Amino acid sequence: MIRFASAVVIALCLVPTTSHAQNPRFTVMAASAAIYQAPSAGSPVIGRCAEGTLLDVRRELAGQWIEVAWPNASKGVAYLLAATGVQRPMTIDEFVHGTSAARPSAPPAAVQSTPAGIPSGINAQRPARPMTIDEYVHSNASLGSIPASAAPNPAAAYVAEAVAAVSAASTPRPRTSASSTAYIAPQHFVGIGGRLAGLRPRLGASGRVWAPAGIGVQLEMMQDTKTNDLTAQRVTFLQVAPSALYALPSAINDYFWIRPYVGGGASIVRATLRGGTSPAGSSVVDRSLGSQLFGGSEFTFAGVPRLALSADVGYRRIQTGFAAFDGRKVRFALSGHWFVR
Repeated sequence: MIRFASAVVIALCLVPTTSHAQNPRFTVMAASAAIYQAPSAGSPVIGRCAEGTLLDVRRELAGQWIEVAWPNASKGVAYLLAATGVQRPMTIDEFVHGTSAARPSAPPAAVQSTPAGIPSGINAQRPARPMTIDEYVHSNASLGSIPASAAPNPAAAYVAEAVAAVSAASTPRPRTSASSTAYIAPQHFVGIGGRLAGLRPRLGASGRVWAPAGIGVQLEMMQDTKTNDLTAQRVTFLQVAPSALYALPSAINDYFWIRPYVGGGASIVRATLRGGTSPAGSSVVDRSLGSQLFGGSEFTFAGVPRLALSADVGYRRIQTGFAAFDGRKVRFALSGHWFVR
């Protein structure tokens, strides 16, 4: 055994490569784990892995995403949620033999053959357990006092195999520079902010909530005033518009995140008419219910991950009791949300 250890040390010293830590392995524990193109739940799913699948880990991103080797991806890597499995170091057997599964407990075929002078039934007496390192190197499992020189699998063969594996695995890989670090899409959930809408921009309040599945809810409140110079009438509109949102596939790079969306919902309007032929101080109130459909995109920048700017255009259908004051049906809006969580 001392000669074997010496041979291993000498052989490894002769390998002209730089040693690097080996990549850990990620074991999928979920029944079916989704493989994403980018580290975001809104990114396209490019594959799935069944329970028990082993993947080579490249790096861990913010404790939530795991970057793994994925040959079918455009950049050779893909991403999956860390919660779908567990991470462990590479075993010695996987490092030497390049395998992802444990080695069988039975010895290699070369060891199964019975050399001259050994009883033919000796292999049948080997216990059903994994081989030890000494048994594998010297092929002396259950051979009793048979000398190592008679073993059919000498130590030199294993040393040569180990040296070849170390030499191939220790070849330096291109390291990702800091400038090309993947942008991790923030976990936007609840955002509050303001909204500008209409050809004559009016400022209102807006809130937005995103669920992990790309489903969202938006609530906006806005007030507007219109005046008829000919009749000296003025109408004040108070609008409350709850809407449902659906996020389309996102675009992510190192600097920003673009999340397109479509939405629609109700538009509740309270209109108050004053002036004209009405007595001084009196007013007429009309309440109406309309609908709206819109589409746009939400922009988030890597430098300010909590702030999201949105632009959308939509169609609004509202009919009040004051037809002369009804607004335009096509509306363009800008909004900004600060996501508090």
